[in-house]
This record gives sequence, structure tokens and C-alpha cells, in this order.
Amino acid sequence: MNSTLFLITNSYPLGGRTEEGFINPELKSLLLSFNKIIIIPDHIEENCNNYEINIPNIDVDTSYALNHDYVVEPKRLLWTLLKWKCFFILIRELKRIRSKKEFFSYLAFYRNAFDFAKWFITKYSDSSDNICCYTFWFHTNTTGLAMASEKIRMRLFSRAHRYDIFDDQVTFRSHELRKYTLSKLQQLFPCSMNGANYLKNHYPEFKSIIKTSFLGSIRKYPVAQFEPTSEITFLSCARMHKVKRIHLIPKFISQLALKHPNQNFTWIHVGDGDEMEKIKDIIKSTKLPNLQISLLGALPNDDVHKLYISRKIDWNILLSSNEGLPITLCESISYGVPVIATNVGGVSELVNPTTGILLSPNPTISEFISKIEPFITNPRLKSDLNNSALNIWENKFNALKLRNLFTSEIACR
Repeated sequence: MNSTLFLITNSYPLGGRTEEGFINPELKSLLLSFNKIIIIPDHIEENCNNYEINIPNIDVDTSYALNHDYVVEPKRLLWTLLKWKCFFILIRELKRIRSKKEFFSYLAFYRNAFDFAKWFITKYSDSSDNICCYTFWFHTNTTGLAMASEKIRMRLFSRAHRYDIFDDQVTFRSHELRKYTLSKLQQLFPCSMNGANYLKNHYPEFKSIIKTSFLGSIRKYPVAQFEPTSEITFLSCARMHKVKRIHLIPKFISQLALKHPNQNFTWIHVGDGDEMEKIKDIIKSTKLPNLQISLLGALPNDDVHKLYISRKIDWNILLSSNEGLPITLCESISYGVPVIATNVGGVSELVNPTTGILLSPNPTISEFISKIEPFITNPRLKSDLNNSALNIWENKFNALKLRNLFTSEIACR
């Protein structure tokens, strides 16, 4: 068995509901191969009141999160550049940098990576000759650990999701720094084949270390059985951010309700964000007697699971303009609830005729209605889809199986 694993997160467990759903299923699996896990969050989120993890042999080191900031000081950043060969990497990429915003985005990225590397070396250089580091996101702190690996002998692994893969999700990304980081990694695990192919195409010299690893999901409760009802309930779980296109959901469902006035519909949304007021304004203009809408705000992951067993959910709906491979869709099919989602990112790796309805990247209301109507008029068709979705989860997206496989990958290298 290996000694200590350093797990670096964005904010978990100092907040971060999304990471909670990703990381919690992994911890017990990792403890099968490591004596101890030290979780190092990058920052603390607002209104975080509790970060206790009551699992033996897991510690949380909050010292970095509580003692660094993201203030961009140009002179200080440039001085840091000169102290490391990053300066010469920057010179090679100046032709790609088109604005001051991109330039300072680059400097801020590097400064944060440098700060993390310096902090990690200072604190953990004497901890072990068998250091294994695992970053949950392929971003700043992965580069920081790549830098630290020049001073400390370590094995370094990373997952990758969406914003930390695709260049159009950030202001500017240094390809040279990515190459440097990849050169220090033992393995990089994108959560979708779509993400893996993107990275392999952009960094072909590192194809051998890039391997798809689905995150999947756990099912916390037994699948519940409900009596048939005339109501059709849609559930969506996402931040109210423009990428998620939550504003389309009430528009689509309200038009479906108008077309079927004798059918009752419900839309439940879990998640908050900067588009909340916009969504509320849309809801005010779409009031219908046969459509009920409930905005629950952000909920702990366990409460989301309880929704699936406390009432009949018919569909999970996600209309994003960009995605990796969303865990909310995995959680949905784990309870036998099919999904409706746009064909973006790695979504098609989960959503197909056996698990739900795959819409075009920029769906129309008529497309949505035409694809869902057969399931409204034929209950047997919907029942078969529920059973099929459940089987696909068990065979392909069960996180307990996937995480044990992932743990064995990083433990044996």
C-alpha cells in the first residue's frame, strides 16, 4: 500500500457543492490504496461554515486556502517570471496574446502556480520519499506541482473536466505551460472521450498519458417505485449561469404545457447563480394553470438524491451550450430517470436513445416537443426507457466500479 496521497481541490471541503458530488464517492476508494489522504483546497468559498470530514485517515490542510490571494500585481508578477524559465515560455507565446487582459491572465495564472509550488515545497518537502499528488482539476495548481516536482520527487496525476480542457472556456491559456505541465505528469484523466480527444489533438506528443476516466455517480438510496400519475415532472440541477442556458427550460416546458392543456406539468430546479432574477422574470411571463414551477436554490448533494426517492421525477433536463460529462445526468439515470440534454461536449457519451433524448446543440422548441411527445402518448415507451437508463448506469457509470479502477491506476504507477 502507498503512503500518503495529496488531493488538491478548488475549494472542497471549504464549500463547493459541485466538487462534493464528484469527490465524496472517491475518498473511500482511494483509502484502499493509500494509508492517508491530505486534502488541500485552493480557496475557501463564501458562507462555508463546516469543513469536517469524518473519515479516518483523511486530513484537511486549510493553510494555503486561508493565506493566499489572487491579487494581480504586475511588477511582482514580472519579477516572479524572471526567476524561472517561464519568462522564456512567455516570449515564445507573445504572438498569441492579443490584449492586456490576456497578458495579465497569463501572469496571474503563473503567479498562482508559483505561489502554490513554493508553499508546497516549503511545507511538504520533508514529508516522504514517496509523494503522490492528485489534482482534481487540470489547472493552476497542477502547474504549480509540476514546478514543485523539480525540487521534490513525486508522482503527479490530474483529472480534467471542461473549463480546464477547452481553450474557449478561459480568457487565455498558455500552450507552452500546458506542455511543461504535461511533461511532468504520470497520467492525465479527462472525464470524457470528447475532452480526451481535444487534448490529444492539441498536444499529440503526450497522447500516451491521456486516458479517459468517466466520473460516473453513486446512488445513495434504493430506487423508489411510484404509482403512475398524470403529472409529468422535469428536474434540472445546474448553476444559473449563461453556459447552462436555464432560461430555455421554462420557455420549452411552457410551450409543451400549452400544447397539452389537459396534462399537468412541473419543473423543479436545483441551483442558484447570477441569472436567478432573469429566470424569475421569465417565469412570471409564463404562468399557466397546468404548469407548476419550483426554484429550490442550491442544495447539498444528498438532498438532490433524496428528490429522486421522495417524489416521481420523469425527466432530468440540461440545455447547456458547453459541458464535460455532467454528474447530474449520471445521478439521474442511476435512479432510472432518463435525461433530455443538448449534444455538446461529452454529453453524447451518456445521452442516447437508451438513456434519454439528445437534442441538437442549439435546440428549438419544436425539436424538444417533437422528441418528447412519443413518450407522453405512449407510457410503455417511457417505462422501457426508465429501465434501460438504469441498466446503462449500472454497467457503465456506476462510480463505485469506476473509482476503484481509477484508484488502481494511480496507485500502481
